[in-house]
Amino acid sequence: MTRNTVRLPTQSNSGATLVELVVVVAIIGILAAVAIPVLNVHVKNARLSEAVANLQGIVESEQAYFVRFNQYTTDLGFCPPNLPP
Repeated sequence: MTRNTVRLPTQSNSGATLVELVVVVAIIGILAAVAIPVLNVHVKNARLSEAVANLQGIVESEQAYFVRFNQYTTDLGFCPPNLPP
């Protein structure tokens, strides 16, 4: 009977070649080139939504001031001391 022998390689081939690393870096660069403009659009939309919400808060505060004092404020920095929280 013959025995099956397993030959171990003398040289280990574990690891990535330079070409594989360059391909991975190129793919990451392409993905970043596509993702950054999309991210900028989302950031712009978020800032716009925040500005609209802030303006709505100012309008509501002005309306509450009008209901209480029957006039709109002339200076947004002025706040009467007897306003409820």
